[in-house]
Amino acid sequence: MEGCDKYRDEFHVLTGIMDEKLEKNTGRTGSISADNSVSSAAVKEKRYKLPKIEIKSFDGELINWLSFWAQFRKIHEDESLEECDKFHYLLQSMLPGTRARELMESYPLTSDNYQKAVSALKDRFGKKELLTEIYVRELLKLIMSNVQSHGKDRLSLSKLFDKIESHL
Repeated sequence: MEGCDKYRDEFHVLTGIMDEKLEKNTGRTGSISADNSVSSAAVKEKRYKLPKIEIKSFDGELINWLSFWAQFRKIHEDESLEECDKFHYLLQSMLPGTRARELMESYPLTSDNYQKAVSALKDRFGKKELLTEIYVRELLKLIMSNVQSHGKDRLSLSKLFDKIESHL
């Protein structure tokens, strides 16, 4: 038993030394577990630089809500940003003169109003029933226009399939 305790104590001392070395050499904190694997809480470094993504402006059209919210959600869920800053980004991403912009401008730009404004936007533009209706209508328009088209204007079967699939 005594030998086991000695090795356990030595293991913990070596683990502490390894943690210190890892922290000094990489600037990251890490720990060695009992199975001798190193785990690191730091994010992997990227070896390439991606171009900045410009936030797409929302024009207040229901059909454009899903693509807008898919992009803006990253800002919405970023816990490092203050809600007041998120509200400013949200307002900037609304096209002037649209229903969406008018809705956002009806709330004073404060941290307290950010969640209220987002809820109002989701209620107005993000209702699943409305979006389903819009997309079904777009599908019907696409099919009807293809049926009524003659010659060159008619979509090939593969293009029609691609367009229909993109709406689903």
